[in-house]
Amino acid sequence: MDTLAQVEVTFRKSERCFQTVFDQTCEFIGLIESTCTLIELNQTALNFSKLTDSEVISHSLCEARWWKILKKTQVQLIGAIADDVLGVDNTIATSKFSIKSV
Repeated sequence: MDTLAQVEVTFRKSERCFQTVFDQTCEFIGLIESTCTLIELNQTALNFSKLTDSEVISHSLCEARWWKILKKTQVQLIGAIADDVLGVDNTIATSKFSIKSV
């Protein structure tokens, strides 16, 4: 097996391990770009919100329906994401909540 094939096999194995952990946790996990665009959401969050990947991926996290309860909540979320992008630590919710852009 050549080096490229070995790298591809290793990458696929790593991706399977990540996806298994990502989708099997009981916590809601999402990955966003620095622009606040969702790039991945775990199955737990999708199941709870009764949404599909296509309804949330490539859309703004701040515009997701679970943040539309209060405009103030959306503003706080946007601020927290901006702080994360700028490297400032900010907690905006009473529940365990973490935002990290990739």
